[in-house]
Amino acid sequence: MKTLCLLLMAPLWVASAASEMQAGAAVEDVTPTWGVRKAFVNRPPIKASYYPVQVMALAIANRAARVVIVTADIGYFCREITEQIHARARRFGLTPGQIVLNASHSHSGPAICPVLDVLEADQIDRRYQQFFIHSTVRAIQRALAGLRPARLATSEAACDVCINRRLNGKMEPNPSGPRDRRLRLLTVRDSDAAEPRAILFLFGCHPSDVNDDSFGADFFGFARAAGEARHPGTIVLSAQGTGGDVRLDHRDAGGQRFLWGNLATLDFTKRAGERVAQSLEEALESHSTPVEGRIRSSTRQIELPLASPPSREEVSQAIGSSDLWKARWARSVMNLYDRSAKIPRTVPYTIQAVSIGSSFEIVALDGEAFTGLGAQIERRLSPRRTFVLGYSNTSAGYIPTADEIPKGGYEIGVYYWWLTPAPFAPELERTLVESAVELARKN
Repeated sequence: MKTLCLLLMAPLWVASAASEMQAGAAVEDVTPTWGVRKAFVNRPPIKASYYPVQVMALAIANRAARVVIVTADIGYFCREITEQIHARARRFGLTPGQIVLNASHSHSGPAICPVLDVLEADQIDRRYQQFFIHSTVRAIQRALAGLRPARLATSEAACDVCINRRLNGKMEPNPSGPRDRRLRLLTVRDSDAAEPRAILFLFGCHPSDVNDDSFGADFFGFARAAGEARHPGTIVLSAQGTGGDVRLDHRDAGGQRFLWGNLATLDFTKRAGERVAQSLEEALESHSTPVEGRIRSSTRQIELPLASPPSREEVSQAIGSSDLWKARWARSVMNLYDRSAKIPRTVPYTIQAVSIGSSFEIVALDGEAFTGLGAQIERRLSPRRTFVLGYSNTSAGYIPTADEIPKGGYEIGVYYWWLTPAPFAPELERTLVESAVELARKN
């Protein structure tokens, strides 16, 4: 039996030794087929969908190492989900540092994470949660099984469908605010083919335009569908960047207020996806830079600093809040006070770095990181081409830049959703950026 297992494994490793770069991609449909709650809304379970919910995996290998980038149409990956995926993927010889788990943050995604999806533990459908984990591991397995010689390259084009959503702390359109207008591609082609076998696009923007009781992938999904229609046989994967302060530019006639879309305005969301797909075409036709060389990957958990905790009196007042989530937070913090337990002054935060050769880097950040954080990391790692992903591996909620914290507002003030004792302190920016840059440079 041992000899048979070695023989079955041999083709993968022989091929890996014979080719400098290999790649394989796979997609799994994880659209709920029974009633499941949506993330972020405390409403009854649903099973209607306007677009398939998918998990996508891109495996990359060379002579000595492998890495798998997983993207999914969900709100977040959380620690309990991530740890189970890591544990099951060990049988493929993968360590946690070799698996990047990136959520699109679709607001039409199914709930799989208690607390992070702003739901109680008993509101999570554990059957669906396990189905999602199983499907994710299967996507990883299929991507690895599909490894074969490939040419990898990056390219980019402008894409202007999104806008900064913070104006002096308010959730209002801010045309001059930070946003990354680039759609960036990691393209996989067979060694002798012009047509792509797989395309991973990176874009930093909330897929939060569709808010009806129906599952789907928002404009990211429509972009993938349009890209695959133009390139039959190509798998298009979408990765979420650092767009915690950016959303689809869907405004009223006056341009001063956001419109929150629904199934009645689905054509707007589809058009936005098609515009992304057009930028994808422009990127494919633009100058590309090869990605090749030794693969290194690593992950690190750091602690991000919080502001001073609320007083016992402030917490006591919040217990009576009409906001159910603030009241839940207050009960959690009061429990610490009642037990004379120490109020945490930091929260754990995960950073991951994947290097390919000496000129290409992927940095994966936990949570809804603001645009400026990704820009700083990219600038610090220049001249390496660096893709900075947000919403990866787990989540500590919104991760703002230091200059936005004093302005307050929604993204700064909803820390209680995730039972974090206090808002972030401005020092988080320096801690995060320095740690990410150091981790990438050590690869």
